[in-house]
Amino acid sequence: MHVALTYDRNEIRLYLDGEVDFNAKAKAAIKTRNNEAFVGIGIERQKSRFFQGFIDEVMLYANMALTQEEIKKELIEKILPVEKRDKLTMTWGKIKEES
Repeated sequence: MHVALTYDRNEIRLYLDGEVDFNAKAKAAIKTRNNEAFVGIGIERQKSRFFQGFIDEVMLYANMALTQEEIKKELIEKILPVEKRDKLTMTWGKIKEES
């Protein structure tokens, strides 16, 4: 499953596999301290709400909220987590590209 979350100062949108699953008006700006923001998964210690699984790729885009079309394009292009160069990273990149 591909999950994307966008925030454009007016609205928050959650996409599941490229389709809008949830959207809401932003009630306030995201507060940062010294231009730092924190992203967390599983920060609550309640067992029923703790994330159990694997995260394959994480991408953060600064100063922009991707459109639905851009999110779908990312899904189709399957961005590789490593650059194809020499040695092991080239092998891993090749495996990811061919699968």
